[in-house]
Order: sequence, then structure tokens, then C-alpha cells
Amino acid sequence: MGPKASLGLSAAVFAAAIGLLIAIEAWLWPIKGLWADELWSLWATNPQGGFLGNLRWRILADPNPPLYAMALQVFRRLFHEPRTALVALNVASLVAGVAVVLATSWRRAPRLGLLSCAAFLLSGPVVAYTLEGRHYALPMAVVFAAAWLSAWMLRAGVTRTGVGALALAGLLASGTHVFAGFMTGSLGVGFALYALAGRRRDLWAPAVALCFSSGLVLAAFAVMAASHTGEMSWVIFDVPSVVEALKFVSDLQFGPLLGVLLFAGFLAVCVAARRGLDLIAVFGAAIVLFVVAPIAISFVVPVIVGRYWMVGAPAIGVLAAFLIRDLWIQPTPDRLRNVATLLALAAWAIGAAAGPFAARKVLLDEMVWAGPTVARLAQACPAGSINVRPPFGSPFIELYPTAAGLPSATFRAIAAGTPPTLRTPAPCPVLGWAEHVDWMLLKPLSDAQLAAMVAVGGEPARDFRVVRRPSGFLVLAPDARP
Repeated sequence: MGPKASLGLSAAVFAAAIGLLIAIEAWLWPIKGLWADELWSLWATNPQGGFLGNLRWRILADPNPPLYAMALQVFRRLFHEPRTALVALNVASLVAGVAVVLATSWRRAPRLGLLSCAAFLLSGPVVAYTLEGRHYALPMAVVFAAAWLSAWMLRAGVTRTGVGALALAGLLASGTHVFAGFMTGSLGVGFALYALAGRRRDLWAPAVALCFSSGLVLAAFAVMAASHTGEMSWVIFDVPSVVEALKFVSDLQFGPLLGVLLFAGFLAVCVAARRGLDLIAVFGAAIVLFVVAPIAISFVVPVIVGRYWMVGAPAIGVLAAFLIRDLWIQPTPDRLRNVATLLALAAWAIGAAAGPFAARKVLLDEMVWAGPTVARLAQACPAGSINVRPPFGSPFIELYPTAAGLPSATFRAIAAGTPPTLRTPAPCPVLGWAEHVDWMLLKPLSDAQLAAMVAVGGEPARDFRVVRRPSGFLVLAPDARP
């Protein structure tokens, strides 16, 4: 196949990947609801709060770097519908990451760039979190671009422009997600170790750029977020939770265990063929550090969550793409080259095929709030007619009007211990609403006991009825239909 034909085929694969991603997200859209963290994103970026007011009083109160929420503020002003704004920011992030890769590769390796972007777009983490209204798609796009620029520098040489781009990537990564900053900083350490071994001293420049830019922002954020460490108390740190987090990433990136084994076999063949050893050394050191550093930090402050580690997954795809290129452009025994390529393609195919179903499981497991149901039933309800139980305490009662799209005055916060009262005639089809509760503790409670938690009294079935949900419950008037 000639160069033009292969370039055309690569472009067709890239276009097909875009179409397939759109189709998968359209399939997932009906089951995607909004859970507490996404509602917090919308509350913190409410245009009525003002850009600087939101930044000072809401965004900086989040124990996460502020760049995602700052960008979301812009998109909330561009797109009136909240869910559209969330998805539009994610799509823009993916487009930007892909644009960096295509712009870098277009002159010297356009096919590699196109196929790498196609693989990235169809990877499980991207498929699962394109619709998510939190800081996952944006940092994954930044990590994808940073990993690509790092691998490109190993092959095309160190340039001032490249070093500057990596420094910017480090700033963006650590400004969007702590684990994205860990990943770019880890790539810098990988460069440093390789340079320290005397292999390539020119790699000190990208090493310093990545370590300094990532570390500077992470250090500044650590100082700022020191008073919020208690907000990570929900994270469990023990051996089973670490294994579960790693399995979460593996399931999304590789699918079943066979995908992991195939990828490990691919790396083994590359080592046996002595191809891409510098890539394996730099990226391998970075990935090991990316796994080990959060574990070490968790002995002080637990930080390990599967979806946090997931933001570093694009580096795996970049490593595979450049290793395959090395096998084909450098003299390699046909048997080893063919076996390695088949192993890599099989591992990717299994992961890509499993990705939509793993993504569906992720979405179905989310503790989605009953906002759409309340919005439909309570459009005409008077002020103070819906009793709600704040999920985290003040000011998070605002998550209820955010979820339902109703005025804040419609809801009345119920403090713990408030005595239940009979609400007849019902002032609203929705009498009470509680979300983000510990359902394992509430499961054995009767309907009357649940209603009492939101200060609704009376007899079940006669005066109210309770609708139990995975994330909480609704107390409705007897004739209301959810």
C-alpha cells in the first residue's frame, strides 16, 4: 500500500472512530443522570453567582484544582442547558488534545497521529467519562497530549518549542486534576532517570520542565487545600480498596484479564526485539511512580480512587502506538514484529469492545439524584413546600434546586431531630426529598421512619408514600406518580 493510500485509510479509521464514539455516547445518554459531584460542579459555576464570586466562595472550596470549574464557568455562559454545557466542555477538551497530537505529527508521522487519536477516542476511559460533568475528560486530554509530546521528543529530538509545550502541559494537568499532575510529573521523573543513567543528557530539559511545572502547581494547590483534607475522609485506604481501584482502571482500559495479558505479552516481545527500550524505560518509570506515589501519600491522606488513577491511562495508549511504530520503521525480525503487532491490536480491540459495556456499568452504578422526577412533579409548588435533608450540611442544600432546576425557595432544609408533622392537604406532590444518604443504614427502616427523616408525619399509603432509590428517597403525596 502506497503512502497516500495508507494515509487515506488512517484518516478513514480516525473518522470512523469519531462516528463510533458519537454513536456510543448517544446510546449511553438516556441512562446518564447527574450525581452529587456533578451537581456540585453546576452549583459552583452557576452564572448567577458571577465569575469571581464563584471562584472565591465556591470553586476554591473544592478539594480539587480549580481549572476545570473555571473553564466550566465559561461554557455555562455559552450553553444555557446545564448538561449541554458539561458535555460541550468535555468534547472541547478531547478536540484540543487530539488537535495537539495531529498538529505535532502531521508533517512527519500523520498516520501515527491519526491512528493514535482514533485509539484514544475509543478507549474505555474516554467512552465512560465523555458525558461526566466532572474533571476527567479534560485532564485525560491533557495527559494524552503530554504523553504524546514526551514520546515525540524521545523520537524527534528536544526542541525549545517542545520543552515549552511540555511545561504548559504540566501546568494544565496539575491545574485540572491532582492525578493528572502526578502523571506529567512522573513523566518528568522518567526523563530525569533516563538522563541520569547517561543515556541522553538532552532529556534534562523536558525533565525539569515537566517536574517544575507540575510540582509548582501541585505545591501551591496543596497549601491551598490543606484545610480541606478532611473532605477526603470518605476515601478508604486498605489493600482491597487499592486493588479495586487498579481493577477499575484495568477494566476500562483493557477489558477482561485477557486484554492485560495480551498487552504484557506485547511489551515482552518489544523488549525481546530490543525495540523502544527508551520509551519503555521512561514511560515504565513514570507509570510505576504514578501508581506508587498516591499509595505513599495515602498513608497520610487517603487519595486513591479508581477514576482518579484513570486519568493517567492515555499514556499507556501513547506508549503502545510509538512501540508499534518502532517495530515497523526499524529493522526487526518479521516474526517478532508481526507477533507484537497482533498482540497490541488484540489487546486494544478487546479493550475497545468491552469499553462501552464497562462505561454503561459505570453510569448505572452512579448514585443519580431524582432531579428530573422532582422537576416534573413540583413545577407549580409554593415556597417551602418540599422538605429536604442536606446531604453534606450547609450550603449543599443548594444541590437540590440545582438538581431539579427549581427556585431555592421551593425547598426547606430540615435539621436532624425536627419532629415530623402531618402535611394534609399536601402542599405539593413532593413532600420530602433526601439524597446522598447511607443506604445500608437506611435500608431496614420503615417508610414512616424514612418520612420522619424529612419531618413528614402521618400514615404510609394514607398520607404519603415513599419511593426508595439507590441514592436516597422521595416522600410523595398519596396520589402522586413518579
